[in-house]
Amino acid sequence: MHSPAIKTLKRALTQVFTAQPDGRKPASNDSGAVESVTPPQFLFHGTTPEASEAIAVHGILPMRRRFVYLYPDFELALECASRITKSPVVWRISATAAHNAGVAFYDGPGDDFLARVVHPKYLERLG
Repeated sequence: MHSPAIKTLKRALTQVFTAQPDGRKPASNDSGAVESVTPPQFLFHGTTPEASEAIAVHGILPMRRRFVYLYPDFELALECASRITKSPVVWRISATAAHNAGVAFYDGPGDDFLARVVHPKYLERLG
């Protein structure tokens, strides 16, 4: 039986790729596009105090990743940020407002959501 991470990865790859009829390597569906989803009213992002200074000015950026990871509740964002810093900072994202303004959100691993970038006007620093 596969772990939850393997199941999530297989599901994600199935959404993006289809096998060729002749068995060759998979081809991308729709140029690799994955459909966006409607997020809950609020999402949360945990980070370091140093990164928070940049987030206040530039928003949440993926940095060395393709997407930013956003969480459905404060506690999960706090837990994730606590893995990388002793002084975590959590931001609340007005996800509905951002989505209505054109920010695309995607299903991430588990209950997480993904986005390419979140503009600072949709952010509130919670601590």
